[in-house]
Amino acid sequence: ASRMLDEELGRLEERVGEAEEDIADYARLNQMDITSARGDIERRYLAGLLSHQNKLSTEMMLLESLFPMLRGEDAVVVGHVDDLTRQAGSVSPVDEIGDSANGETRMSTLSGPGTERIAAETPEMRDWSRMKAERATLEMRKKLLLGKFTPEHPEVQEISRQLSELDEKLRVAAEVSLGRLKDRLAALKITWNALESAIRTWKNTHQLASQKQAGYRRLELARDRRESMYKNLYGRLHDLKVSEELKSDHFVMMAPVKTDENPVWPNIPKVMLFALALALGSGFGLATIAHLFNNRMQTISDVEGVLGITFLGGIPRWIRKGGASSVRPIVLDEHSSGAVEAYRALRTGILNELKDKGQNTIMLTSAESGEGKTITALNLAVMTAQAGSKVLLVDMDLRRPRLHRALGLERTPGVTDALKGEHTLGEIAVQTTIPNLWFIAAGSLCEHAAELLQKSDLVSLFAKARSEYDYVIIDTSPILRTTDASIIATPELCSVVMVVHVDRTAKPIVKYALDFLGNAKILGVVMNSIEMNKISSLYYSYQYPNYAYYAYAYSYGYDYDYFYGEGGPKKGKSRPSLRKGLRNMIERIRRTIMPLE
Repeated sequence: ASRMLDEELGRLEERVGEAEEDIADYARLNQMDITSARGDIERRYLAGLLSHQNKLSTEMMLLESLFPMLRGEDAVVVGHVDDLTRQAGSVSPVDEIGDSANGETRMSTLSGPGTERIAAETPEMRDWSRMKAERATLEMRKKLLLGKFTPEHPEVQEISRQLSELDEKLRVAAEVSLGRLKDRLAALKITWNALESAIRTWKNTHQLASQKQAGYRRLELARDRRESMYKNLYGRLHDLKVSEELKSDHFVMMAPVKTDENPVWPNIPKVMLFALALALGSGFGLATIAHLFNNRMQTISDVEGVLGITFLGGIPRWIRKGGASSVRPIVLDEHSSGAVEAYRALRTGILNELKDKGQNTIMLTSAESGEGKTITALNLAVMTAQAGSKVLLVDMDLRRPRLHRALGLERTPGVTDALKGEHTLGEIAVQTTIPNLWFIAAGSLCEHAAELLQKSDLVSLFAKARSEYDYVIIDTSPILRTTDASIIATPELCSVVMVVHVDRTAKPIVKYALDFLGNAKILGVVMNSIEMNKISSLYYSYQYPNYAYYAYAYSYGYDYDYFYGEGGPKKGKSRPSLRKGLRNMIERIRRTIMPLE
């Protein structure tokens, strides 16, 4: 290391010497002593010229701006303005520039009219002031004489003549003074142009000296950098030699180094406990955070606690075997007892609420489309009719009617025809193949359905139907898609049942939809498409014992099954295994300790 530093130190010393030689050669070739002195002198000369030019520019601008203001002023005012502009500019025409004995910049000036600063009034200005005072005296005398004589009196005529002569003299004096100012402005412009030419010449002369000085400074900076590197390297080499002299002989090893058989780190038990605690805490924390930030409708407490309205019932998620779900009377397909039990509980809850409120008309709606209001209205109507009640099902989803296809009926005539006055509801009501169930379709296509509903008297339109039927069930369009539902949901006509899709409809959306309905009578909320594998049966039976059989209704299904995720439950018997038993135990613990709410 010392040898390498010595070699590098020698190279740096050579480079410093080369830099010194370059500086000396440059200074000799460019005569830097003379160039530096001349550059300083030229710089001071140039600064003096620029300062003098600025003074000329100041007075020129003042004179050019004052000329319009001086028109019509007397000679005294013009004289004072001339004095003030000279003092503001402090300008003298430049004659020549030379060196003084001590090398400082000296500017000699051309003498001329008005070159000295005016400390007091000039003789001309005193004469003008005297004439103005004399004029004022004559005006006073004329005023006194007019008080005694008429304007044709000889004395008055004489004073008027004298006043005219004084006015003419003052006017001529003002024109002469203004002409002097114009002459001065012309002289200033000539002097300014001469200075501009001199400044350009000095700039060109000074530029060459500046370039030479800049080159000289660059060489000096390169020399200084190499000297700095040389000093740093020299200091490091000195420290290295001192440290080598202090080695080995001054230190003695007292005892050999020993290593403990038990390592201080890692402490395996502590690491395992810490990892376990971290895994459990992070898992529980992530689950809690995900649950807190999930603003979708999930549980009964979301309905009654967050929305503050009644929970009427819940419908599990149905998937038809061999195909996708569709709007159809599920409760009639091949004796699907699971569907019957779900809708029977919903029917019981809704009819009890209607009985308490003394109404027989309900409107089923939802915040958005695809939440299951139509299939809920259809199956609720079928279950109510099977209970022996005379039921009228009305399709007032005028934008997207589907109930007529589910019942195998025609779309027309329907509600829109009744709203137009072409038919009454009694004329277009059709008895379905289901006993005690009558149906009114949506009717012909109407481009302005909202306007048609708005101008119609829906209470009078449904008055006879409400008296003839035990229950009237109305299916409408989504609240946030059209305004039809908010028009129909009048307190005098019906109570509103809101259908929400579990784990998809956001709580703020439902709140906004309820607020959009205004003063409508909200009967309650139906939670649709509940995935039973996500709900703890213990929680359901504890919170609502009347609906506990929801969790076990799948055992009665034939043509419809509850949704259990992809793959679903497998048919056939399987031998129990340790892995399956462990998985079932973990699932039971998860449902018991960490339910959905």
